[in-house]
Amino acid sequence: MASAQFVSNVGSWMQTVGAQELMLTLTTSAALVALIQTAAGLPVVLLAVPAGAIGDLVDRRRLLIASQSFMLFAALALAGLALAGWVTPWVLLALIFAVGAGQTLTSPTWQTLQPELVAPEDRTQAIALGAVNQNLSRAIGPAIGGALYAASSAAALFFVNALSFLPVIGAVGRWRGRARPAGAAAPEHVVEAIRAGARYIAGSPALRVILLRAGLFMLFANSLWALLPLVARARLHLGSGGYGLLLAGVGVGAVAGAATLPRLRARVTAQAMMTSGTIVFAAVTLALGYVRTSALAALVLVIGGVAWILVLSTLNSQYQTTLPGWAKARGMSYYPGDLPGRRRTGQRRVWRDRAERRAERGAPCRGHRARACRRGRCVAAVQGDLPCRPAAGRRLASPATPRRRRD
Repeated sequence: MASAQFVSNVGSWMQTVGAQELMLTLTTSAALVALIQTAAGLPVVLLAVPAGAIGDLVDRRRLLIASQSFMLFAALALAGLALAGWVTPWVLLALIFAVGAGQTLTSPTWQTLQPELVAPEDRTQAIALGAVNQNLSRAIGPAIGGALYAASSAAALFFVNALSFLPVIGAVGRWRGRARPAGAAAPEHVVEAIRAGARYIAGSPALRVILLRAGLFMLFANSLWALLPLVARARLHLGSGGYGLLLAGVGVGAVAGAATLPRLRARVTAQAMMTSGTIVFAAVTLALGYVRTSALAALVLVIGGVAWILVLSTLNSQYQTTLPGWAKARGMSYYPGDLPGRRRTGQRRVWRDRAERRAERGAPCRGHRARACRRGRCVAAVQGDLPCRPAAGRRLASPATPRRRRD
């Protein structure tokens, strides 16, 4: 299941690349480009809590297969419409929202499922493996997506993302676990289940403390992911390729942290591990504000990846082991954890930088035939302020020399 999750996460990041690139060829509005992130994240706000309650009430295997199948068909629809040239900005946003809704329905149940597949003493390691999956896919997915987009089109990326759901459907289909966790209560209405889960969490001092710690850590730690593209471009003068190498450093650190986690748990308490990881990650965030060389920044991010995994796996493990069996999924819907694809802030700057370099060296605007090159200006650069070269055999009026009226 871990391999299937990794393939699906890579496909999701490839879809993000394709959606951003396609939107840049459809419109010059920076607001519409930014709305792609809103469309992907809004289902979490609207559906996360009901999705957790549903995960505790129905057969988890059927729920996961249904939600993954829904995302597969939404991604296929997006690929088909993009291939036919029928995608508009609002159609793109609607289908991105649909894929995000399926992911939101999957996430709480999936997070509780993986730890149950291993022995109790290995559950912390299983939770860490999930976090490693997400960090590695964040580093690999955009790189593969960018290369595939350069060789083909956005439709190809959407189609690959649709195929990436098949391994998850196959893995869940072969799973023959319990339909519901042990100790589950009698069936209840979704609204009643939401209320029961909220009352339990509000009345549990241990869960409230873990949620407070996780919320405070994520509130400040996510600033690193939000500002990392800006640091890569403005301070380190890196493009999309260099930014991908920085993310790869995080992935390497995540793998190293997960590998050393069993030995650390045998020697260090969970409280000491979480405290030291938080301090180290804060130091990494501070250091990135002063680092001027790319190699040193990558090394710092490797250390940050180790600290990130130590803190996340410790908090997540404590939270899941504290939850009772009847409230696992609905409890996870309140956890401010690392939902796939949620830290994409700032990615648009990297793609805009690639479009700017393409225009500056006089290359034809990639989206020329998709109305991305208008009146001698490269619309693919979002602001429409860079010159571009028209496709062969086609002339564009220069904005400095307006056309002469015919009398």
